[in-house]
Amino acid sequence: MQPEGGDASILGELAHIVAQQPDGPRGGLPPPGGEIDGEGNLVLLCPTHHTQVDKEAGRFTIERLVQVKTDHERWVTETLSPRERLIGGGDTEPTIAEEVYSTLLPVVGYPRFVYAAACSVSESEVREQLVPPSSREVMLPYIVRSRQLFSFVNLRERHGPFYKVIDAGTVEKHESTEWWSNDDLRRWYVALLNRSLNKLTGRRGLRLDKEHHRYYFEPQGDGEAREIRYRTLTGKRQTRKVAWQPVLRHSGEKRKYWEHLAVGIRFTKLSDTAWVLSIRPERRFTRDGFEPITPKGTGRRATSRKSRMYNEQVLREVNFWRDFLSDGRPRLVFNFGEQSLMVQSELLSGSIEWPGVPDDARPFTYTKYEEDLFTQVELDQLEEEEQDD
Repeated sequence: MQPEGGDASILGELAHIVAQQPDGPRGGLPPPGGEIDGEGNLVLLCPTHHTQVDKEAGRFTIERLVQVKTDHERWVTETLSPRERLIGGGDTEPTIAEEVYSTLLPVVGYPRFVYAAACSVSESEVREQLVPPSSREVMLPYIVRSRQLFSFVNLRERHGPFYKVIDAGTVEKHESTEWWSNDDLRRWYVALLNRSLNKLTGRRGLRLDKEHHRYYFEPQGDGEAREIRYRTLTGKRQTRKVAWQPVLRHSGEKRKYWEHLAVGIRFTKLSDTAWVLSIRPERRFTRDGFEPITPKGTGRRATSRKSRMYNEQVLREVNFWRDFLSDGRPRLVFNFGEQSLMVQSELLSGSIEWPGVPDDARPFTYTKYEEDLFTQVELDQLEEEEQDD
C-alpha cells in the first residue's frame, strides 16, 4: 500500500481460521493443522477482510479460508522470486547486533528432596487440618496422589504441618533429580512447583483464574481502580493501573467493561539439569471488575491488544511482572523450611545479528537488581540450610 505523500506500508492482521474461543467465528471445530495457535490455523488478512471474515462465518467457512490461504501460498511460490518474497523486495539490509531478551527467569536453586507419606484423606481435607508453620515465610505446597501426600516440606519433622494427615511411619525421601527423568513423577514435581506459585501470587495479592491457568489483579474495591508502583526497564519508579475501567478518548465516558493485567507463569524443565520460570503477559476482561465477559468478547479484545504489541512493549510487560513478583529483589525465594527454591529475577538473554525491524528497537537500560545487606543475608542463610541438610 502506498499512502499519498508517504512511504510504502504493509497492513496486516494475524487471524485465526478457527477461533480460540468455542463461541467465536468457526469456533469449537477442529483447527487446520491440529493446533489452535499453530501455523495451519493462522492466516494474514487486511483489517477490512479480517472483520468481514469473522462477521460472515457462515460464508467464510474453514474449507474456504484454507483454500484461499493455499492458493495464495502457491501463487507466491510459483510467481515470485526468493528476493521478491521478502518484505519490500529490495536489496538485503545490513545486519545489526542486538541483545535479545527472553521471557524466562532461570531457576538457580531447587529443593533437592521430595518427601512422601501415606495419606488417606483428600487435598481439601488436608488443607483443613494443616498446622500453620512457625514462620509466615514458610510455604506448604503439597499434592495427594495414589493415597500418598508429596511435599517439599520435611514430613519427618515431629508435629510438622502435615502430621495430622499422614502416617509418620511411612515417610520416604526421594531425590528430585530422579523424578525429573520419569514422565509421571516429573509432572508431579511440576505440580508441586506450580502450587508454590499459588502461594507466592496469593501473598502478592493476585487471584487465580483456574479456567485459563493465569493470575490477575482485582480492583481495590467496588468500582475502584487498582494501581501498582514498580520499576521500569530503566529503573525509574512509576505507577501503573493494573485493574481499571477504560474510557473513551473523545468523550471520557467509561466503557462497559473492566480490563485487568494478567499473567501466565509456570515452571518448565529446559534441559536435564536446568529449570526456568516462564512469564506470559495476558489480559483479563470483566463486566464490573469481577464477573468475566463471555469468551467471544474477551477474545476480540485480547487479540486487539496483542496485535499492537511489539518487541519493546512485550519486554516492558515482562519486566513489570518480574519486578512485581520479585518485589524488586535479585531473586524470588520460595521457603519450604529446610529447603528452598530460588529464581533469579534477571531475564535470560543472548546476542544475535539480524536485519532488525524498523522502529522496533529503541535503546534502553535493562535494570539488574543489586544485592543489599538483607538479600545477601537471606541468601547466606538459605545456602547454610542446604549445606546442613
